[in-house]
Amino acid sequence: MVQIAVFKQRIAEGKGDLLREWGSEVSERKDEALASMAADGIYTQAAFIEHDDDARYLVSFIEAEDAETAKAAFEPSGRDIDAAFHQVLADAVVSPEPTSEFESVYALAHPDRP
Repeated sequence: MVQIAVFKQRIAEGKGDLLREWGSEVSERKDEALASMAADGIYTQAAFIEHDDDARYLVSFIEAEDAETAKAAFEPSGRDIDAAFHQVLADAVVSPEPTSEFESVYALAHPDRP
C-alpha cells in the first residue's frame, strides 16, 4: 500500500537560496532524479520552504511504497544525485533530524491521475 510521509527541517539562517538552487538543479537533472526515485521505490517527491515568523523550514513530501522506503530517501545511496542532495541538506538545514512529526489524517489520489 502506498504511504505518504512529510518531513520538516529548520533551514539554517541565510540558506534558503541554496535550497532554491538545488531545486533548479534537480529540474536540470530530472532524468537522473527520476531514476534514483524509481530505484528507491519513491513515486512522488516534493519540497517546499515554509515561511514562519521566527524561521524558515524545509518541508519534504514523499510518496512511496511504504513508510520505511520514504524514510530511506534521506539515507545515502551511492548515486551522484543523492550524494549532492545530502551535501545540500548538510549545508542548508540546522539538523538532519526532522523538527516535527506529521500525523496523516487522510490521503487520496485519483486512480486515473496523469
